[in-house]
Amino acid sequence: MRSRSLVAPDLEEASRISQGASTYAAHCTVCHLAPGMDSTDVRRGMYPHPPDLVQENVRDPAAAFWVVKHGIKMSAMPSWSRTLDDNSIWDVVAFLRKMPDMNRETYAQMAGTDR
Repeated sequence: MRSRSLVAPDLEEASRISQGASTYAAHCTVCHLAPGMDSTDVRRGMYPHPPDLVQENVRDPAAAFWVVKHGIKMSAMPSWSRTLDDNSIWDVVAFLRKMPDMNRETYAQMAGTDR
């Protein structure tokens, strides 16, 4: 409900998606996984398991932005507003919209984890 007034920037911009991949790799994979990842030690210990965002489609970018920025109370999803600025959060949302179509190699190249 609170995300209704948010206006998303251009989420198709290649540099935004690429930066979002890098941010996602640094902060999100331990809980939400990435293409080619089966699980992590942290994720195995979480109940309920966080969504596997590789398999989720972001239908509402504004709602996704809100969740990343503010977190979800009484869950393991933290607020990232003190770590990431709004542009960085939109970058992550832009990336999340593309990730379900990626394979391990494409993700590793985009996120910079293939080095």
